[in-house]
Amino acid sequence: MTDRRGLTGCGSSFRKFTDLVDRKLLAFTRSGRSETEAYLKHPVLGARLKECTRSMFSHPSLTVREFLGSPDDLKFHSSMTLLGIAAQSSSPFKTALHVFYGGEGDQATLAALKNYV
Repeated sequence: MTDRRGLTGCGSSFRKFTDLVDRKLLAFTRSGRSETEAYLKHPVLGARLKECTRSMFSHPSLTVREFLGSPDDLKFHSSMTLLGIAAQSSSPFKTALHVFYGGEGDQATLAALKNYV
C-alpha cells in the first residue's frame, strides 16, 4: 500500500527496525553489532531498509518530520546513527545522516553506544 508521500510500506519497515533498535540499543554489544550487520546483509530486510532510506532523498523539500511524522522522525535519526555505525562502507544511512542532520548522529543513541563502539 502506498502512503500519502508515495512510499510503499517504508514507514512500516522503519517502524519495525526502529522497534528492534529500541530493544537492542542499550545492549549493543559485539553480538548486537553482529546482529545489526547481519540484518543489513539480509537480502530482503537489508535491501528494504536501504530502499526506504534512499526514498527519503526523493523528497528534498520535506524535512524528516514532514516526511515521516513524529515520533518516527526521531527514530529515523537514531536508526541512521546505528546503521551508519554498523555499515561496512559508504551507505545510504551515512548519506542520510549527512543530508538530513549535517553528518551528526543522534546524541542519545551515541551516548547509549559509547561503551560499545
